[in-house]
Amino acid sequence: MSWLSAKHLLCHHWMKSFLIILGIVGAFIADTLINQRSYYSSYKGIAIRPCPDKQRQSPIELQTTIQVDLTPLQYDYHSVPLTVVHNGNTIQVNYRFGSTLTLDEQLYTLEEVHFQAPSEHVVAGMPYAMEVQLVHRYGEHVVIVGVFVEVGEGNPVMQSIWDHMPATPGLKKTFDNVAIDAAQLLPDNLRAYYRYSGSWTEPPYSESVTWIIMRDPITLSITQLEQFIAVLGETARPVQPHHNRLILEAN
Repeated sequence: MSWLSAKHLLCHHWMKSFLIILGIVGAFIADTLINQRSYYSSYKGIAIRPCPDKQRQSPIELQTTIQVDLTPLQYDYHSVPLTVVHNGNTIQVNYRFGSTLTLDEQLYTLEEVHFQAPSEHVVAGMPYAMEVQLVHRYGEHVVIVGVFVEVGEGNPVMQSIWDHMPATPGLKKTFDNVAIDAAQLLPDNLRAYYRYSGSWTEPPYSESVTWIIMRDPITLSITQLEQFIAVLGETARPVQPHHNRLILEAN
């Protein structure tokens, strides 16, 4: 075999080995991306798993409302030590027993506070920078109060949470020396809000939620928004089909 033929054969084998390795790496990357997309999609209900068999999914666009006379938001929140969890999707504050919300003469216990960026509910097609979600429960009945957040002045309650939020999914931390009062996450105007029947925005997307969305936003600074996104990224579930649901608007 001539030197030139040997060189040609060696190059051929090298190129074949390179293509095999490239194919393996490419398949691994593709599989990883598919798995990540599948996980995210199944978790947030987008594209792959939009829950087509359900008719009252959340969030929705708040449009075509019926204006009615409803009582102002009635709550009795207390300051509690901070317990914060990175649940794999967002930051969650666990609330100790004793803080309540009254709706339709029924008392609901505040259990959790979630944060979503951007806001999950939208108004006139536009989301806010963030949405705070205060989760209340009475038995199997759930009421979630959503509060829009726009960029403006800094929010001291959020800063206390951000300063202690875990960066690793699954971690839970309690700080007995840090007090959190959920009342400071509500707007001043408690009379103006939307109300509709919907679902959780996380699996299994159970349609057992009464949503109360406050019309007036609170604020956080652009630095605080960037701090949250740096850890969590964008967490909001996309807007779901409206299905001609009744949306009440209290003014």
